[in-house]
Amino acid sequence: MSKAFPIESLGSPDWQTYQVWFHRKDASAEEKRYEIVHIPTLTCYLHEPLKITAEKCGALVIGGPAYCLAYAAWHLVRAPLVATACLVRAIGQLLQQQSALSVLKVFQAVLWEAPLALLKNLLAAIQAPFYGIALACAALYGIRYPLAGRRVIGKIEQSLHRKTRFADCLDIRNEEASFGQKVVEGLTAPNARYTFHVAYCMQPAAQLTDSHIIRWEAVSPAS
Repeated sequence: MSKAFPIESLGSPDWQTYQVWFHRKDASAEEKRYEIVHIPTLTCYLHEPLKITAEKCGALVIGGPAYCLAYAAWHLVRAPLVATACLVRAIGQLLQQQSALSVLKVFQAVLWEAPLALLKNLLAAIQAPFYGIALACAALYGIRYPLAGRRVIGKIEQSLHRKTRFADCLDIRNEEASFGQKVVEGLTAPNARYTFHVAYCMQPAAQLTDSHIIRWEAVSPAS
């Protein structure tokens, strides 16, 4: 079960604390935890006191823009590396197979894959500072309205990365690939699978309609 924070009033009919029973992907045993649920969308978020969420939002006023500047720098470094990797892979295939298809792959890499990878990463670098401004504004909003602010921050970061935290996000606890392997892939693969969310805890944890959710039950603050 998630950490047993006290159940508190959330101050809005759109939000409710639930106890959720679920199965993990790698285990058959039933588990349960508390989640804060956005009722209109049945979306689950981390259960924690509103004060802690507001403090995290306060940290993101500076941390969000700083992260986005680092994100822009990452893509500026990544752009030529990914383009070069596309060419190297195509040339390597040509040297190994020496077929018409391999020649075609080289032309495809030179005329399409490498330029596209370069443009995509340069565009990501250009957009990142604007996402930083958006994160700072959402974080300021979250200091006063923690739950609504957290939801907005989550959506902004999903838009930045074009994926949710469950879409192969960078998690050093994931044993499918080492941290180093993920970094190398992130620097050289045109469509890198792994991302790092600076506000990972503000991403949705699940939806009550997900298949691994068994049942749920609303809980109320202690009187």
